[in-house]
Amino acid sequence: MNFKDILMAMVGTGLTIALGAFIYHIGLLSYKSTKELGGFVVNFTYPLLIFVNIIKHFPEVGEAKWYLLPLYEYLIIGGSFIVAYIYLIFDRSIKYKKEFLFMSSFQNTSFLPLVIVANLFPEDIAGRYFIYIFLFDMFFGAGIISTAKILFQKDGRGFEWKKLISPPLISVLLSLTFIYTGWSKSIPPLILNIFYHVGNISIPLSLLVLGGIIYFSI
Repeated sequence: MNFKDILMAMVGTGLTIALGAFIYHIGLLSYKSTKELGGFVVNFTYPLLIFVNIIKHFPEVGEAKWYLLPLYEYLIIGGSFIVAYIYLIFDRSIKYKKEFLFMSSFQNTSFLPLVIVANLFPEDIAGRYFIYIFLFDMFFGAGIISTAKILFQKDGRGFEWKKLISPPLISVLLSLTFIYTGWSKSIPPLILNIFYHVGNISIPLSLLVLGGIIYFSI
């Protein structure tokens, strides 16, 4: 792998996003479908991608201290929040302070890294790296929801704990349960193959949706 490989991976990613914008521009997909397709990826195809890759590749990385990855993520989020908060002390020109704190603390640590890994490495190696991303990111959704609740909600409603349980998180926990109980060995190859093919549309579909989001935001 060299600079050219990385450059071509980034160019391919950008062109796929541009293709998504073009699809929305010519009317093949509508603004409404952006939300629907995004929900389809997050709630269905992405959890399948998580499940099948952990089942297939976790034995190859299981000896690593994978359980520290979610902790590292929250350390990074917390550090980013502190840096952003300190910056606000010195720069009082920023009007939307809560939004600045939120956007500075949470980055895209799932789909874009998945795209880069998928474009740079062969399938088997990429599958192992996918696991690190899934485990690192497993509580990301819960962090976003709880932080958004603290920063932005003003209607006085109680915290809805069920919103912290997302399909990707369920998929991670379920697949780890299958691994450590040995149930993973009983999953029919046909089922894993179906999950594999459906899950693999997550990455290109998410880029097309991103293209639509960008198209409708400009």
